Amino acid sequence: MKPKIKFSKNWNNKLNCEFFTTIRKFNKKKYDFYLKYYDVVFDLILKGKKICEAKLVDIEKIKLSEITPALFYIDTGQFHPLDVFKNFGIKSDDFVILLLFRRCD
Repeated sequence: MKPKIKFSKNWNNKLNCEFFTTIRKFNKKKYDFYLKYYDVVFDLILKGKKICEAKLVDIEKIKLSEITPALFYIDTGQFHPLDVFKNFGIKSDDFVILLLFRRCD
């Protein structure tokens, strides 16, 4: 059974691109999960429905405040999306998991 990664919204239509990132709240258990599945194909679930498969090609633990404005814009479609991340319980100085995927289709 393939691992799954869930999305509630297709921010900036990024899930339609060959490569895309996702920024997730850090916790050790999640980080270890992604490390275990590095270079593995995931099922991508958007609003409860599988939309494609993608391989996890990079994993990084980083402070939210260290992510460049360009990457924020590509990931979310917004230049200063800190309010978006506040809604997910992530503050500027919190660590996040930055994942890079490559679609398989």
